[in-house]
Amino acid sequence: MRRFILSSCISGPYTVLLILILFFALPYLGNSQDPLLEQRIDSIETILDAAEEDEERHRLISEIIELTKFKNSELSILYCQKLLSEGKDGPADKYILHAKLRLAKNYQLNGAVDSSFVLLYEVLQDARQLDLQNPLWRAYMHMGNGYDMQANGDSTFHYFKAGYDLKDITNDTLERNKIITTFGTNLGNFYLYKGEVETALNYFTEASEACLKVGNLNSLGVIYNCLGNIYTEKNENVKAIEYYNKSIDLREELGNKVGILYVVPNLLTSYLEIEEYDLFFEKGYWAKAIADELEIPMFKLLVNSFVARGETQCDRPQKALELINEVAVVAEMEGLDVSILLQYYESCFSTYFALGQYRKAEKYLLLKSRIVKEKDWVMFEMGDYINKVMLYNALGVKDSVSVAMNQLSDATIKKMEAQVEDLGRIEASYTNLETQQKVELLEKEKIALSAISARNLIAAISALAIALLTLFFLYRNNRQKRTISRQNQELESLNSTKDQLFSIIGHDLKKPAIAFRGITEKLRFLIDSGDRLRLLKYGKSIENDAIELNNLTDNLLSWALLQKDLMAINEKEVSLATITEGVFSLFSNVAKEKKITLSSNVGNVVVHSDENALSIVLRNLVDNAIKYTSENGIIEITAVEEASKVELFVKDNGIGIEKDHLPNLFALTKEKSTDGTFGEKGTGLGLHLVKELVEKCKGTIAVESKIDRGTIFTLSFPY
Repeated sequence: MRRFILSSCISGPYTVLLILILFFALPYLGNSQDPLLEQRIDSIETILDAAEEDEERHRLISEIIELTKFKNSELSILYCQKLLSEGKDGPADKYILHAKLRLAKNYQLNGAVDSSFVLLYEVLQDARQLDLQNPLWRAYMHMGNGYDMQANGDSTFHYFKAGYDLKDITNDTLERNKIITTFGTNLGNFYLYKGEVETALNYFTEASEACLKVGNLNSLGVIYNCLGNIYTEKNENVKAIEYYNKSIDLREELGNKVGILYVVPNLLTSYLEIEEYDLFFEKGYWAKAIADELEIPMFKLLVNSFVARGETQCDRPQKALELINEVAVVAEMEGLDVSILLQYYESCFSTYFALGQYRKAEKYLLLKSRIVKEKDWVMFEMGDYINKVMLYNALGVKDSVSVAMNQLSDATIKKMEAQVEDLGRIEASYTNLETQQKVELLEKEKIALSAISARNLIAAISALAIALLTLFFLYRNNRQKRTISRQNQELESLNSTKDQLFSIIGHDLKKPAIAFRGITEKLRFLIDSGDRLRLLKYGKSIENDAIELNNLTDNLLSWALLQKDLMAINEKEVSLATITEGVFSLFSNVAKEKKITLSSNVGNVVVHSDENALSIVLRNLVDNAIKYTSENGIIEITAVEEASKVELFVKDNGIGIEKDHLPNLFALTKEKSTDGTFGEKGTGLGLHLVKELVEKCKGTIAVESKIDRGTIFTLSFPY
């Protein structure tokens, strides 16, 4: 599961989730008994008995509807029906229209969407005739919600946009801000669901500003959650967390504990993605306490599943096991929302997999896969295939691994093709749906409506669940897209690395190798001619080329072994003095030629590392320092012991490194290395290898440099 969106004025999978939460939560919340409310109703009933004018009677009944709609929803619906019964033979008024809106919303809460449309079309027609803006835009809102519940994207957009456009013809500032709040949020979610993040952000921003103007904190809390979802899609997790926390703070201020539990999973997921585990567990266990207090099974299952996932990710599968066992009985209850049940099954799989109990992990993976297959929820297939690859690889069932890999490959291709096709179809539909076509669509829907009857409640709830799941796990699809994108970037990086290595082999490695061609003939000629000075100069050149060739071949071999994971890292106590002495000995002649002083100040310090790896690291850093240090320069290696680590410094007073080059200094790129002070050539492979080896030995490396002042490489190794 990824992101949730909760609102009484939000559409589609968004509205669906609200309805399902109400459907499952209301039996646990119940209708409150309020003596003062009963007295107030009795008082109004007394006045109603004496009232004779229709409008006055309608007003009084409407007053009771408003009083009871939150505190006793069943009684509110009864009075709505009473009002419609009294007004059936007379002209419509604003009270009758609001009663119809209340009943239409109740139909949608119970899954009878088509029945709600009958009332809503009547409201649209009467509101236009009476020029009543409030019931008109509310009817548009419920029409959009209803069509979104039926996954009719064209009609959903039509009604939300029609409602939003009413802001331009409404003179009442308060009413205008209510319209912007409602439909700005609806359209924001609509475009977010389409993947048009920037358009969605504009609508949400406008809606939040309108909320602040009218002081609508409930809707503002909803919009903050939506803005969190926006920034999640933009991969700005810190910004997303800021808005999720704003939403939670507002809901806490309003005492909306159910709303808090609805936002928390989004927040927890963001914390996991940036590995803020302390904050994850602080909020996670806080939410768990709220869920335990409310005793609403679906929320207990949801929160425990999320917190268990964090415990598993932090290598505490035993704690995760306690959490999932705590709600195991809840998971066996009938009538649970299967999308939340899937979260539980996934957490169970992860927990048992981490515990090495692979057969139990398989049980829950199969339970999840069975639901996915029965409901034909293809959006979960890729995650299941990945889990199967992991599981059957751990079990050593190679045939099953191969099957799962093929399924994953096929599913990836199908998913991308389907997304391209679907986005193209939707975009074309919205582009071509001009004003006249919208009117024709409305008339056709009105004609067709006469033949529509109320659908079976169970079938409706099933349809709602399907729509819910689309939203509930939308983040998985987005996450898989990011995974594919990351894999493409990694592939490009590997191709770039391959090209760079071919360049090293084909050019940099060739140069010193060519120097050895015809070496015997050249030496014989110089000896026979008695040219001692040229002979000495040629000997130094051969030595330098031999060192360069040796370094290159050693680096290439070491890098290749690292990529194949064949380089054994044998960590032990290593004397820095011994390693430094060996490296300086290797470069002593080259350093003398450039009149460079090699200085060691490591004393008796020892470091816990691999001797061979550390030797390769220092050899490359010293080689690099010699290349970029001028005559009469100094290269110094020093070591400092601290409480929990050893720090090693390789310092030179050479030409330094340009500031712009520092961020990519350890990367293997196509960018040509700067020539050394004597024209020495660099490949970039050495520093790349250094970083990989240091990290392989659980160390870190950093670099500081100033032009014409020199460079310091700092290596840090834990004890």
